[in-house]
Amino acid sequence: MIKKIVFSILIGLCIYSLGVFAFRTLEPKDINDNATNSPMIDYRTLDEYLLSSSNGTIHYLFFYSNQNNDSIYLKDTVLNSLNQTSSTDISQLIEIVDVTSVDEEILYPSLKEKYDMSTYPFFACVHIENDTIVIDSILPYDINSPLKANEIKTWLEENGVYFAS
Repeated sequence: MIKKIVFSILIGLCIYSLGVFAFRTLEPKDINDNATNSPMIDYRTLDEYLLSSSNGTIHYLFFYSNQNNDSIYLKDTVLNSLNQTSSTDISQLIEIVDVTSVDEEILYPSLKEKYDMSTYPFFACVHIENDTIVIDSILPYDINSPLKANEIKTWLEENGVYFAS
């Protein structure tokens, strides 16, 4: 009788293990995996990162927080659709600046002082000149009129990015 119970438990354990293995192997992958794996720059190290590049280098920045729904919408929906309709890899072009962990009492005055923006998300085109950060243009996000992929594409084109058809 004990042999039957032990044998039944072992058979059940094998079936359970096989089921877990099959589920983990065959489960659908998240369609946003590429977007979430793109490298991010911490806001506290942004100036150091930008100034470490050579004079004349242009950076296209997206100020993002994973606790802000507008940021998540822009990153996961708008930038993904722009990436799919463009021959240029947007995820390699636009650098994401993560402001999630920065205390708001420090962040908002800093954004206002450096980028003349009091809220995020927003896009900024900057270049390095004589070891200083020069802001070329800013594309703000308006909650009443959310940005669309073609608006970001137009802004990038105005700032020197060429999109081949």
